[in-house]
Amino acid sequence: MIALNQSIGNGCKNNYVSLDCHASMTETGRGKNNFASALLAASLNKQVTVFVDNNKKLNGYCLATRIDIIF
Repeated sequence: MIALNQSIGNGCKNNYVSLDCHASMTETGRGKNNFASALLAASLNKQVTVFVDNNKKLNGYCLATRIDIIF
């Protein structure tokens, strides 16, 4: 899971989104790749664009389907 610094305001819990690192709703490796992108962006102090599917939820948290680093 990652915490977003802005509310996405679409019924997701707090400002957190799940990356599904255990691949219960996404293909194997997708969540881990998204997590690696989030860590890289945080370490480089870069912004990201997070694509969220609020129709898919894990434990009440919306699912981030893609993370792009803005360079």
